[in-house]
Amino acid sequence: MIGFAAETNDLLKNAQLKLTKKNADMIVANHVDATHGFNTDTNAVTLLRPEQAPVALPEMPKPKVAAALIEQLAMMLAKQKG
Repeated sequence: MIGFAAETNDLLKNAQLKLTKKNADMIVANHVDATHGFNTDTNAVTLLRPEQAPVALPEMPKPKVAAALIEQLAMMLAKQKG
């Protein structure tokens, strides 16, 4: 299961709590402020997975964020299949 966390404070802490509480395979942590998140053309997210270091994606246009998420999910699924 993949979840999303749109946070204004304590992004990684709150996203980690959601990852654990929801027993998710990944949380996409999305910092929301005046220049990121909603009503903007770009975004920067951090991917959290159980027992792995967070992976921060740099700020980029939202379609590129979506493509990067698809790439990460494909790699995750390939590893699960073994």
